[in-house]
Amino acid sequence: MGGIEGQECRMTAEQHDFTLMVFQKTKVLQQIRFSNTTLQKNVSII
Repeated sequence: MGGIEGQECRMTAEQHDFTLMVFQKTKVLQQIRFSNTTLQKNVSII
């Protein structure tokens, strides 16, 4: 195990966390958008 490999592992871990965070944010935004559209549909039906 070299020092360079350790740094690469740490960087990929940080990138993974960042990607996961972005993915969760977009997922939440999609859920909000979806619930908004369903609300609008329900209102138009009523």
